[in-house]
Amino acid sequence: MTILIICWMDTTDRKEPNVLFLTYESIIRNKRLACLNIARFLGEEYYRCLLDDDEAILKKVLEFSSVEFMRVTVNDFWETTFCTVPSEEEQKLNPMKKNLAKLLQEAEKLGEKSVGKFIRHGNVGEGKITLSADQMKRLQDRIREKTATSDVMSLWESD
Repeated sequence: MTILIICWMDTTDRKEPNVLFLTYESIIRNKRLACLNIARFLGEEYYRCLLDDDEAILKKVLEFSSVEFMRVTVNDFWETTFCTVPSEEEQKLNPMKKNLAKLLQEAEKLGEKSVGKFIRHGNVGEGKITLSADQMKRLQDRIREKTATSDVMSLWESD
């Protein structure tokens, strides 16, 4: 992912009118503004649509894109779809379900269990809590290595 971003960033001016660049931190800081910026980028009609009728659509967008809403809907879907061994019937009908069953059974033999917590808290800096010290160091080293020739990290200087 980082490599693709760097390649793209080295050849793209972020101030071009056909480029919208947001950081997760800026979205978390002001979700309403981020939604309005995305809508304006897509077209003035989308921007106006969000503001019409006492911002009814904007309120729905903010509700359905909230961490709380996504945690419930995505985590439930993830858990029921990818954390439970599919029935024999499902496995017969769908080769992917059969492969999933094998993976889940192999993981269980190794003492591993998929918990389906794809969306956690949504906080900025959560990786510092979630990742081990060694994982964090390896991640930071890799980021430094891959961004050495780019100004991409300057996007987070104000955060």
